[in-house]
Amino acid sequence: MGGKVMIMAKRILICGIALLLTLLCAVSCKSETTTEPTSGENDLQELYDTVVLTIDGTPITYEKYRYYFYGIASTLTDENKQPGEGVDIKDLREAVLQELRTEQAIATLAERYGISVSDEEWATVDSYLTQMDYYYQTSMGTSLEEVLAANYGTLPVCREVYAFGYYISDAVYEYMYNRENGVVDFSEDKVRAGMEDVYCTLHILLTKDNYTSDEDTLKIAEALTGLLKEIDGAAVQFAAAGTDSASQSAVFDSVREAYARAKEQSSFVGSFSPYMDELDVLEKELTEGGGKAAAAYLKAAAAKLDGEETAVTYLKRFAEGLPEDGISDASAYEKDYAEALTLYEEYINTAIDAYAETSDADFPESKEMDALFGMRLVGAVINGKVREYALETLQNAFAEAVRIFGEDREDPRHGVYFKKGETDEDFENAYFALAEGEISGPVKTSYGVHVVLRQANDFDYFKEKVYEGYAVSALIDDLIDAQTVTYEDIYETITMDTLE
Repeated sequence: MGGKVMIMAKRILICGIALLLTLLCAVSCKSETTTEPTSGENDLQELYDTVVLTIDGTPITYEKYRYYFYGIASTLTDENKQPGEGVDIKDLREAVLQELRTEQAIATLAERYGISVSDEEWATVDSYLTQMDYYYQTSMGTSLEEVLAANYGTLPVCREVYAFGYYISDAVYEYMYNRENGVVDFSEDKVRAGMEDVYCTLHILLTKDNYTSDEDTLKIAEALTGLLKEIDGAAVQFAAAGTDSASQSAVFDSVREAYARAKEQSSFVGSFSPYMDELDVLEKELTEGGGKAAAAYLKAAAAKLDGEETAVTYLKRFAEGLPEDGISDASAYEKDYAEALTLYEEYINTAIDAYAETSDADFPESKEMDALFGMRLVGAVINGKVREYALETLQNAFAEAVRIFGEDREDPRHGVYFKKGETDEDFENAYFALAEGEISGPVKTSYGVHVVLRQANDFDYFKEKVYEGYAVSALIDDLIDAQTVTYEDIYETITMDTLE
């Protein structure tokens, strides 16, 4: 899997503490440590105290506003350009205002929930800033105050931003996401209403970073599109074939032929061979029966596993205990199988969840996923549902392609949920042109080339994993919409050129 992540959301919401840390980390690249004006100290303080705008009665001073203005200008500016260069001033002001209004909404919620910064927490903030000052003094020969000045910040603003980010914002979100506090209404009517304007997709992102060139990337996308559409049709044919072995084999043959054609278009499609191996063992189990093919596959897959996790140990022990000549007495394995599968599925699902949620987690290795397929195939033998499992495997070809080829941190079990306007415009146009269950052709966006599948929403998954985030965001958005913002004359005069 590639490490490139498609950033789906287009909103520019920058947490103040992240902004602070970004600026502090970036300062080492500066040769000058201060850009303070030469006016007198009293005049400077008077300017700092000047109110730029007011949000629900809370004044935003020039001292704070310019810090956010400069920091957000830096994040919106292309690499190798000066902060604010090429950025539309209206877009910049809107982004700064959105950040400040979001912060005020969180402050409103903090007051509502009785959250504030304690004396002990303030002491921790001051201790941290003292340590930062010592670091800059000893490693760079400059003070934290000078570092902040170079980024249009001051110690009071830095202190406020740090405390708000760590002790107010985090605590507010923690409070809202704690279901015992009842902030989010999880009634079925509310969840279904929340799902009405949310859409689900699986998509494969390909970039030239992993596939040599733009031309190669487009070729593999075209080859994959053709192959996946062929398998999609094969799944329909397989369902209609019933238990007729000749018709079933014809379906598998058609998939193999499609795979060969796709590899001719792009050799990179050869990475799909593990999935094709799964189809081969399924066909063999369907034609021969008796569990011999399933047991052999699981034994080989389990032998490649390493690690001391309980789930791995149980799976390996179960696989080693299977007879070489197949599974003649299914009931003899049911109890041990159920225990081993439960542990191993939990082990794999936890890893996939971590991968989808955190940037430093890896997707389970191919050998681990092979073992999971083998376990489920043996379970299908035990329960007499090999044909059903074969159909499911054919229907899940796109998810397997996401796992093998995709460069985005996407959970192939459930896909990605989004609202209109949250994703790349070209991506959305392609998505909404599809019928549910339909696969797109190659879609070019600023992130790379995509192959897109439009999926149906899963109510249970949406309720458990997706709805809460949208509900919390909606609560904050409602507070923002209800805010009263008053602008002072100085507001329109502030640009990158007039910052002091």
